[in-house]
Amino acid sequence: MKIGTIIDHSQALAAYTAAGFSFPAIPAGKNTVWHHFDDANGNHCVIVNQSGQTPLASDNEQQVNGCSLLVAIDPPNAETARATLELAVHELLDLA
Repeated sequence: MKIGTIIDHSQALAAYTAAGFSFPAIPAGKNTVWHHFDDANGNHCVIVNQSGQTPLASDNEQQVNGCSLLVAIDPPNAETARATLELAVHELLDLA
């Protein structure tokens, strides 16, 4: 299974809202939130919304503010898609 990414905030948010969800608000006292969902085409996705990063002129492969999207491409089943995307988010956010 491959993972596709959309790092443009407006495109990631457009896919999320097209699936019937509103803006993924970050809880008070936190700087990140992510949600699993199926997009309008039935693909399993995770949207990640981050804030609190120092704004940079170029991301230099570092975490940045705003929304990004991870998409499961051709997963063998829904469980694998969810587990693989969950692991990818944990790695992306450097969570133990």
